[in-house]
Amino acid sequence: MTNVNSNTRVEIVEKLPPISNQIQGKIKAFGHEDNAFAIGNLGDIIRKHIIWQECFPRIESFYAIKCNDVDPVIRILADMGLSFDCASKIEIKKILDLGVDPSRIIYANTFKQPSFLKYAADNGVSLMTFDCEVELEKIEKVYPEAKLVLRISPQSNYKVKFNLERKFGCHPLRASELLQVAMKLKLNVIGVSFHVGSGCLEAGAFEAAIEQSRKVFDIGLAMGFNMHLLDIGGGFPGQKIQNVETNITFEEANDEEVYISTIWGPTCDALDLIIENVKLPELSTGDWIYFKDMGAYSFPCISSFNSMPRVKEFYICERKLW
Repeated sequence: MTNVNSNTRVEIVEKLPPISNQIQGKIKAFGHEDNAFAIGNLGDIIRKHIIWQECFPRIESFYAIKCNDVDPVIRILADMGLSFDCASKIEIKKILDLGVDPSRIIYANTFKQPSFLKYAADNGVSLMTFDCEVELEKIEKVYPEAKLVLRISPQSNYKVKFNLERKFGCHPLRASELLQVAMKLKLNVIGVSFHVGSGCLEAGAFEAAIEQSRKVFDIGLAMGFNMHLLDIGGGFPGQKIQNVETNITFEEANDEEVYISTIWGPTCDALDLIIENVKLPELSTGDWIYFKDMGAYSFPCISSFNSMPRVKEFYICERKLW
């Protein structure tokens, strides 16, 4: 075992055992305890970062800690030299406390509280996004030295699970107007950002967004801004596009009859629905179900409603990667 901090330990192994063995081992160790738990393979994060660097050497990764801010994950990313995408004072502080240089943080929230903005200024976190005139006026009063990135809302018909344009980003046709406001306020705009939408299913969405960003770049350059940064957001489709709604695994259930079922969460909240209309074998009290690839947004979205216990966390990594 290796201590990551006073509260977290990572199991270092020579060879990663099958996930089924890891799960069965934890259940056996629990005895009669039946609270949910999660196993995090930190080596998988390291391996994927190495692959990303090989495939996209020109792209600097800024990890959005809102999707999973557990200490072992952000600590190992910091140790590998990644930069970070933060959206609040607390997120910024969490990364700074790891010893990360402020220049490796982008304050990527287009709606910043003045007190949070002042915290960023006091700690040298100068890179940040904006998408409206009011935000520019706020920045001019609190942190006029900031390095600004204009967030646009890409216009396309590509398939995404969650379209973000209703809340974030200005229409590309309004970019010139906002850049003129920034120029009038003597602010420093250095680039453009976008997010094609969460759960993007078509890589072409990025091509379209980059083309629109290029036009905004040219407008900014013509005005005299030193435009040199392009933030392509998140949601980049990987090698596998998974259907999370059916990503449930049952050991030794291949020959059992299955039924159309619904899984509810343990709270008394009527909205605590995990999944419906899924085929399951007949389950009994004490049976366990495990979900694969539950890293992103699992922990940050946990609720303490009804004072339900937090999911227990276990971490493992192969020695050759650690």
